[in-house]
Amino acid sequence: MEPAMAGNGRALVLDFAGTLFLFDVKPGGAKRLGKLKVCDETYAAPALARGRLYVRDEKAVYCYELPDASP
Repeated sequence: MEPAMAGNGRALVLDFAGTLFLFDVKPGGAKRLGKLKVCDETYAAPALARGRLYVRDEKAVYCYELPDASP
């Protein structure tokens, strides 16, 4: 199973190939909003802290600042 994080009706899923997916999640199902290749092959779970997403592959640790989605 791929590592996932969810909250506020959204879910982030990082697959083993290093692609990050964003989903809008509702009781009736989920809709993919986007995807982005963020690292090479990984088996490490991503971490989210203070609006930054940290992912790791065999070569490095990457930090991505996520935009504030608050209205």
